[in-house]
Amino acid sequence: MRLEQEHFESFYAQQDINQIGRLSFYRQSPDKIISFLIDHYVAFENETSNGFFHKLKLVFNHGFIGFKRMKEQETDVLLSYQRKYYELKVNELLKEIEILESEIEQSSYSTLLEQHQQYSTELFRHKLHSKYHNREPLKLHSTTYKKQFSKFIEHFPITLSTTHSLRTCVPDDFLFDYVIVDESSQVDLLTGALALSCCKNVIIVGDTKQLPQITDKSILNKQEIAARHVEGGAYDYFAHNLLSSVLALYDQAVPQVMLREHYRCHPKIIDFCNQKYYDGQLIAFTQGEEGSRPLVIYSTELGNHMRELKHGTKGKFNQRELDVAQQEVLAALEEEIESYSDIGFTTPYRAQLERANELLEDIESDTVHKYQGREKPVMILSTVLDNTRPGKEGLKFVSDPKLINVAVSRAQRQLILVTDHSAFRKYRNEIGDLIRYMEYSTVDDNLVKSEIVSVFDLLYKDYSEKLREFGQRTKVISKFQSENLIWTLLSDILPKSYPDLECRYQLLIKNIFANMNSLKEEERRYIHNGASVDFVIYHKLDKSPLLAIEVDGFAFHANNPLQLERDAMKNRIFQSCGLQLLRLPTNGSGEEQKIRAMLDQILQL
Repeated sequence: MRLEQEHFESFYAQQDINQIGRLSFYRQSPDKIISFLIDHYVAFENETSNGFFHKLKLVFNHGFIGFKRMKEQETDVLLSYQRKYYELKVNELLKEIEILESEIEQSSYSTLLEQHQQYSTELFRHKLHSKYHNREPLKLHSTTYKKQFSKFIEHFPITLSTTHSLRTCVPDDFLFDYVIVDESSQVDLLTGALALSCCKNVIIVGDTKQLPQITDKSILNKQEIAARHVEGGAYDYFAHNLLSSVLALYDQAVPQVMLREHYRCHPKIIDFCNQKYYDGQLIAFTQGEEGSRPLVIYSTELGNHMRELKHGTKGKFNQRELDVAQQEVLAALEEEIESYSDIGFTTPYRAQLERANELLEDIESDTVHKYQGREKPVMILSTVLDNTRPGKEGLKFVSDPKLINVAVSRAQRQLILVTDHSAFRKYRNEIGDLIRYMEYSTVDDNLVKSEIVSVFDLLYKDYSEKLREFGQRTKVISKFQSENLIWTLLSDILPKSYPDLECRYQLLIKNIFANMNSLKEEERRYIHNGASVDFVIYHKLDKSPLLAIEVDGFAFHANNPLQLERDAMKNRIFQSCGLQLLRLPTNGSGEEQKIRAMLDQILQL
């Protein structure tokens, strides 16, 4: 309610409202104000607002006599009533909370709860002691314990196992009284059947609104499996997990209990899942700390930042979102966390995960599917997709309700969404709804517009306003716009900050290195076949080279295995000859900072 009031007050402040004094000569309450607004709305719809009986009703039922003001300033009057409603309702709820807290304090609820926990623990320990204290130690070996399994199970009545291994942990003729299968939506039917085969009763714990197991559908290509597979029904291996299969088979014939109490996430984090997926049935038993920031959005600058690899680890990734996570998100978190072990990074795409593992070394990163069942105080969610046609084609996968439910609910204290706002916000999808919820539920300071840009953003239709002036004065030296952009950038950097240096474009490597004795035969052959480098920065006075720069277009380099081999050879050549080679991929960012940092390092500035 306070959040609603904040949003209304923000809206109210933007209106040109004439202050209205007393609204009614009756004492107002939230219910009376709602009743007044309903009566006015009904009369307006029925076109009886100016009727005698309606006005009489407003006077006697609501103490309202400002009919002239209502006629001339209807919007002002109605907004003033709404503002009064929020004021009274919030005060009413605060008083109710105060009364309840007083009752809890007077009834010593906290003390009673502690006593209940203490007595329960003591009773449980007493029961264990009574049952086990007289038993002699049992000498068993992992290879022979099954021969004395009745004694073993008396000493160790609880067995922890995976569904794959449980059957092999017990003798063939043994049945557990109960088997509890946790995360059952992740259990396939075959391993689930193994667990069911060794118990009298089963308790299946899971969530149909979270991700199911990943099944390898390629096994259907095997003729003997395809012949036995029956599509549809509760036993369809490819359509069901253990939980969904049992529900499909028995429905209401088996007892079902919803675990409504939630102990993991900050109330504002789990409230998204609660509203979106659980019909408001969850009860959050966590409390948010004063001044905490449970919801934060980092929006990348405009541009086509997603790429899709067609070889190796195929899939979509977004280097810009990784740069934002590394340079902005982690920097902002340094004062809020004790160690990087408190942070998790998750994404729908494995290609993005592999790059995150390289860039965010101290952060525990995994795909959303693999993070199910785990949690972190702070979770960073990278959505990868952008507003291009290939990006929109990925919406069906990324906007899976089960995937978003799992991703959001991994965060205990803070959820940080790193995303392309334009790719989701204006469309109806799960991430768009998450963005809308986060924007509504947090203050503007937690809606961060990333400052990270790249000169290569100018290659695309949509780009940051920060680059507009730079784009208008781009110098043309090449048929490739990416190289024109770097030439313009170097023309800005060198005269002002490094006046003793100059730059040349498209130099043959054989004209850079006089001595190539350290190179292999294939490397020398590569050079003599006309290999070149995009830019070379050198000293004005003696023309000695200082730094070489290559511009790597994604399609021609990263998505071209043959070119990657040539790039690796060129890297080895420059390393062997002792000249630094800086590669600037067109899907990267911060080119000016990278060039300056490399020059400062070489010049020891």
